Parts: sequence; C-alpha cells; structure tokens
Amino acid sequence: MPRIRIQTNDELQRAVAHFNCGQWRDALLVFEQLWFVERRDELKAYVQLSNAVMQLHDGFISSPRRLLQRVFQILTQEPATMGIDVAQLLRVVLQLQAIIPADGESGQVSLLAPVPTVMIVWHQ
Repeated sequence: MPRIRIQTNDELQRAVAHFNCGQWRDALLVFEQLWFVERRDELKAYVQLSNAVMQLHDGFISSPRRLLQRVFQILTQEPATMGIDVAQLLRVVLQLQAIIPADGESGQVSLLAPVPTVMIVWHQ
C-alpha cells in the first residue's frame, strides 16, 4: 500500500505535533479528520491512542485499557504506510498498558504509576 499522499502530510504533521505537545484532544480531532478521508485502520489506531492517553490523564482506566488493546492489535496486524514509527509506538502502548491495573474499573482502582510522557515519531 502506498504512503498516504492526499494533501494530508501537513495534517498528519499537525496531529503528531498536537499529540507530542500533550494536546491529545486536538490530536484526536485531526487524526479523526484524516480517518474520514482515508478510512485506514492505522489512522483509527492513532485516534484511539490519542483518546486513551487523554483519558489516562483524566484518571480513567476502563476505556483506555480497551482502547490500548485495540491500538496494539491494529498496529501489529496492519502495515504501517504513513511514516509513523510503529515499532516505537508499540513500545509506547506497552508502557501505557503497564501502568493500568489488570482488574478493576475506573473509579475503583488507580493507575499503578503516573502516565509517562509519550511521543509519536514521524518520518516525513
């Protein structure tokens, strides 16, 4: 599958910049706009990752646990075609999953550690 080209490199760069600055809601919205144009599972994974990180910072556990499982599944099964370093991102997902208790729901248990700083590496 060819790399994404439809005037979205600027938007992808903007989404990654938002994410890397801790503006996960803005990143989510830009990734979502890209997904509406290019219905790729890879983009869906970035939407879900942005949502999961945002929710973790808000103290939620249940939804991020499920979202990160989906992100990991998508990124290990689908070819990466957009220039994002997926191997690095999979390490980030594992790091995030490690702070979420296996049992318990939001409001019942707390994260096992503070949410680490996470970055998306993108090679234009």
